[in-house]
Amino acid sequence: MSRAARLLHPVLLALACWPAVVLALPPAVDASADPVVAAQEAYRSRDLVALEKLQPRTVGHPLAEYPVFWSLELRLGTALRAVSVAEVHAFLARNADGPLGERFRADWLKALAQQQAWTDLLVDGRAYAGADPDVVCGLSSARVQAGQPDPLEPVRAVWLSGKTAPITCEPVFARLLASGRLTADDVLSRFGLALQADNLPLARALQPLLAQEVPAVDLALGALATDPVAWLEHTERHGATRALRLVEVYAIGRVARTDLLRARQLWQRIGLALPVAERAQGWAQIGAQAAQKLDPLALADFRHCMDDGGGAVAGVSNPDVPDVELEWWARAALRAGAWSDLLVPLGLMSDNMASQPVWRYWQARALRQQGKRDEANLLLQGLVHDNDFYGQLAQEELGLHPQLVSGQAPEADEVGSLRARAGMQRALALFNLGMQQDALKEWAYQLKGGSEHQHWVAAELARQADWYDRMISSAERSGMLADASLRYPLPFRDNFRAHSREQKLDEAWVYGLVRQESRFLPDARSRVGAAGLMQLMPATARWVATRMKLRDFRPAQVTDPDLNLQLGTYYLRTVLDGLGQPVLATAGYNAGPSRVRRWLGSQPIEGAVFCETIPLAETRDYVKRVMANAAMYAQRLGLPARSLHARLGAVRAEGALPPADAEAASDANPEPRSP
Repeated sequence: MSRAARLLHPVLLALACWPAVVLALPPAVDASADPVVAAQEAYRSRDLVALEKLQPRTVGHPLAEYPVFWSLELRLGTALRAVSVAEVHAFLARNADGPLGERFRADWLKALAQQQAWTDLLVDGRAYAGADPDVVCGLSSARVQAGQPDPLEPVRAVWLSGKTAPITCEPVFARLLASGRLTADDVLSRFGLALQADNLPLARALQPLLAQEVPAVDLALGALATDPVAWLEHTERHGATRALRLVEVYAIGRVARTDLLRARQLWQRIGLALPVAERAQGWAQIGAQAAQKLDPLALADFRHCMDDGGGAVAGVSNPDVPDVELEWWARAALRAGAWSDLLVPLGLMSDNMASQPVWRYWQARALRQQGKRDEANLLLQGLVHDNDFYGQLAQEELGLHPQLVSGQAPEADEVGSLRARAGMQRALALFNLGMQQDALKEWAYQLKGGSEHQHWVAAELARQADWYDRMISSAERSGMLADASLRYPLPFRDNFRAHSREQKLDEAWVYGLVRQESRFLPDARSRVGAAGLMQLMPATARWVATRMKLRDFRPAQVTDPDLNLQLGTYYLRTVLDGLGQPVLATAGYNAGPSRVRRWLGSQPIEGAVFCETIPLAETRDYVKRVMANAAMYAQRLGLPARSLHARLGAVRAEGALPPADAEAASDANPEPRSP
């Protein structure tokens, strides 16, 4: 069955009693003629009158509750009492088996809290287990008003955040501070979290509560934000109080963002006046900024975390450094090829962080360098069950060859049973109408807490609907059940083959990139406008179309799969020609070729290490996934086997790249990022 014919197929039964005009739609659903799509547009425009006029046209539609939900949301946002309690309870009862009920219940409770409707809030929020600050604080106030016990922990969790709380929480915080249930240590903790989150307005607001810790004049956070160097140089009481030490660590981090040399000079002097813990945290701040800039002195900065201020490493055995800085410490050690140093931050990480595949793999590599092969192999054995980036690398380290999973399809009656669920009918209908975000929420709700077997069945249902995104997602959650065709599908096969050959590109690499970019959804769009299978930005599509001398090109055509692949593979070829290696071109496709050139060192570097030390988290994850995908797609396509290690290779030094071509190295396609 063709995609066009399939578009309507999954929801035919649910549409049986819908008005005849809908059943007369052409084989591909015309979303613009659908009343639910029109209702969504009215909701987005906040046109309540138009929305309510459309509601009668959606009666009997499988998505009829959506316009009702949007109408309630708009009315809730304008005047609480315009929505009656009876209406709310009726809607929630009808939508108890889907995400709309959850979403509206949360919004309803938030509105009740903001309007101080304590009686209704206590009744409808009695089973609330969420963390929305408005609701948590509202329930606290409501319980106090009703003379009920008021547990501290939900509100304390809101307090212990670097985020500014809503006005609903202000009287609650004041009451708990006055009664001593929120302590001076809690105030200091919130102050420190505000600094970590770069939330200076909140830090300033907390200053009056820190009067016993440090005089307000010493916490001139406005001056610090304007000129942290001057603030540090003119502060006379370095390390005098806990609050002041928190500010000094924060300040040195701000200096390091823009001037590493000055930060190092300042901390060499100022850090000596601080206790060991804060001195180490300051060096960790400097080291993290240096590592993100790929500064060759980053590892030396981190090594200061272990000394006593006079250079004696034995002075500090267990510095209190947050996980986020420890990760950059590990990357700095990797970048420097210092395997012994790598084991230091790995040993300091929290159990949760250290247990992640990335750090288990690199710990194994470091142990191997020390000749501890048995310990290393034990760690690697724990990774080999997955064919992700670290799973493949671990298998290859152990002399194994990653293999595609082959399995049987689930029984047809199981797939049919899942399809028959009302929630799945809604998910499929939303998908076919292009309402992707709502479709994803319905799908996720139906599979919440699902077993590997249920995800296997769901993957097959998604395959039958050509919903590649959900097919891959569910297949990845199915353990060893899902067949390789579900994990690594080959849609648009002729188009991929033709354009990969035309541009002399590895087809497995192109498939691996598209799997990560769009999950094979032709009309996928990013938040900044990248579109189609290869997620082309409008400027890039126009640039490539001009270079290829395509006549009558229009940006709206970019969601056509064949044209998108034609333009995207041309651009990918251009990036590859400019950077010389697929691993670099993959990074350049995501972050821009000019950035990638800045990430290279003066010496060649192992490809896996290069991937791990990419400064941008999104690009770092992207490159790993694309390269791991490519290795598996080579098997799917029957191409010559190449290990992931071989695909990554050794990344060239900066001077070994082809000369940069200003036009060909256009950074138009990547979404805006920094650095």
